[in-house]
Amino acid sequence: MLESRFSERQLFFIEFFFIIAFSVFPLFFTLPFRDNLYLTWEGSYRLYLGQVPFKDFGMPLGFGFFIFPTIFFKIFGPFMSSLLKAQFLINVLSLLSFRTILKTLNVKPAVILFSTLVFCFSYTFIFFWPWYNNTAFVFELFAIQFVLHYIFQEKSKFRIGYLVIASVFTFLSFFTKQDYGGLAFFFLPCIDYFKFLI
Repeated sequence: MLESRFSERQLFFIEFFFIIAFSVFPLFFTLPFRDNLYLTWEGSYRLYLGQVPFKDFGMPLGFGFFIFPTIFFKIFGPFMSSLLKAQFLINVLSLLSFRTILKTLNVKPAVILFSTLVFCFSYTFIFFWPWYNNTAFVFELFAIQFVLHYIFQEKSKFRIGYLVIASVFTFLSFFTKQDYGGLAFFFLPCIDYFKFLI
């Protein structure tokens, strides 16, 4: 029904509008702090200063988690608002990656639109502060995206490059949170074997 009313390009712009709207929404409010937010701020602030986070008593999570917050600390300064902006980017990238995965699997544009909306409401919208579980999952999404590019773009000259990029994101997922990364490490090599189901 939607596909008869809107072109594929128009549906993409509708999706993109929702992706940006849901991701930018938390930036307009003073939000309550979440439990253990000091982990994010402290680790990122130490890296911002050129130090090693949690060196004195051991790091409770992997360093991959601090990449986005530290970059935003460098750009906007070590403020809580910088963490919100970092999560804005993480949310946008995760939704675009989710959409790309569905597109690679030849899902109908209308289904992609509604799936993206469900993903916005049920997952990304609740993450307005950076958190390691979410970041590890997002890295895993990126890895799945590039593994699918490797599988489906057999004639691409950059095919091996997709596999290398997927490996980097699997590594980052593992060195953000080990259980998520371990799941990605064991699951991603199996995707090619289940290609006949897709």
